[in-house]
Amino acid sequence: MDNNKNIFLGLTEIDGKKYEIYNEFNISIELIYSKMFSQVFFKEYDLLMNAWKYVEESYSEPNRFYHTKEHIISILTDIINNVSLSESDKVLLSLAAIFHDAIYDKKNTDAQNVQASALLFVSWFKENKDNLTDYQDMFEVIYNLILATSTHNSNYFLSKNPHIEKLCYLFLDLDLKILASTPEIYKQYVENIRKEYNQFTDEEFLKGRLEFCNTMLNKVFIFKSMVELNVIARENLNNEKQEILKQLGR
Repeated sequence: MDNNKNIFLGLTEIDGKKYEIYNEFNISIELIYSKMFSQVFFKEYDLLMNAWKYVEESYSEPNRFYHTKEHIISILTDIINNVSLSESDKVLLSLAAIFHDAIYDKKNTDAQNVQASALLFVSWFKENKDNLTDYQDMFEVIYNLILATSTHNSNYFLSKNPHIEKLCYLFLDLDLKILASTPEIYKQYVENIRKEYNQFTDEEFLKGRLEFCNTMLNKVFIFKSMVELNVIARENLNNEKQEILKQLGR
């Protein structure tokens, strides 16, 4: 496959207008939020743009091939287009999305990168606390949403506010939505993950992906909010697993 191919990913809708989305995205964060807060939410627009500018450069690091700005934009467009979310929920989830992969050092474990990303959010929040007086009660929720992406486990929110727990399910589902993509996009996703883990041998990488596939397939539900995605995600993961087993000679 030509790794430079501009793959069509589908359509997204912002403020009633449809946009074609490719792996080389033609939509900017600024466009998304100018549409989201085009009339009365100027304060939130400035807040979210401030957060994005705080981490934007990190998402363009040369060692990133999947955990890029495009991944963040994909999550943000789904958040914004979700009519069941309140504006405050959209702000909360958007901040979690913006920061959750901000640190991506291949020398670290996934858990270490997520922890570092959560701490970066803490730093940003402290630096901007004068502009966040209306969102003080969101701080712990956003912090835990970021941490939850390490294992994609909602245990951080069990026995807490049911509404917040539902938001956690949705956020984790959006982060994993690529698993339920078309076979071509899924293949490109795996290839991009391989590029990010280029410090490992092929065998080491395949064993790591096999563990990931098994972990996902052993879940009762991979997607708890977007349950309609479970079938195709399991198909993609199982196909990848079978291919890995062949390559490993098992």
